[in-house]
Amino acid sequence: MGDDGIDGVRALLPKALGRLPREVRLRGQNSLEGFRKAKELLNVDREMASFRAITAEEEAASALFVSLKRQGYDGADKINLKDHYTKAALGPFIQAVAHSLSHDEKFNISLSINASEPSIEVAIPVDQFGGPDDIIIKLEHPLGMLRKVGDLPASDLYDKSLEYVSGSRKLHKLIASEANARNRLLYASDSNLPSSKVTIEGINQRQKRAEIALFACIAVLQTNHKQAMATQCIAAFLKVIDKGARKGCQI
Repeated sequence: MGDDGIDGVRALLPKALGRLPREVRLRGQNSLEGFRKAKELLNVDREMASFRAITAEEEAASALFVSLKRQGYDGADKINLKDHYTKAALGPFIQAVAHSLSHDEKFNISLSINASEPSIEVAIPVDQFGGPDDIIIKLEHPLGMLRKVGDLPASDLYDKSLEYVSGSRKLHKLIASEANARNRLLYASDSNLPSSKVTIEGINQRQKRAEIALFACIAVLQTNHKQAMATQCIAAFLKVIDKGARKGCQI
């Protein structure tokens, strides 16, 4: 999808959020408002701009978790909405899923949104596989793709991409640092005042991850069918959270 297509879909997100169930809608709207305020504050109060961006991304995570719980997905009841580590983990996990889709499967998809219903439609052009250029495959459910990597269980499907996202750091340490970032922005230490190096690029990166989570809310809520990709992602995400809990990272 080109930049124009992406911008067109993003422009419809606020309208689509306005038609979601109240407990999802309010969190989604607050997320978008948080990013707007973060950008306004950037040149006035960098620390509060960073704080706004962090909490805005957390709100999008909460909106998705509530959507999954509302639809009764297996394992969603284990997700703690009040735990900052859990909410901070979603951003890196979304990056890992995006990495796996762009590097492992290596195929293009077309995304469109009906803001009135609201609903998401995913289409796959078949010409990228050598088929006719005038034929596309539309998925019955937007998260209906079933991923398979050898004999790996669902919980292990994104391990390599999670390693890529975390780079040289241990994943649980990266997430814990993200979850604790708010405290470093608000309180002085024994030797330093609060400070932030956040940039507009950093805020935009958080917003992009948050918007993906909000689009996922729409995809999850538009059908009562338990979609394969969502089910697999929950299993993999719970593995990330469980490891963090074992390391004492719940916050």
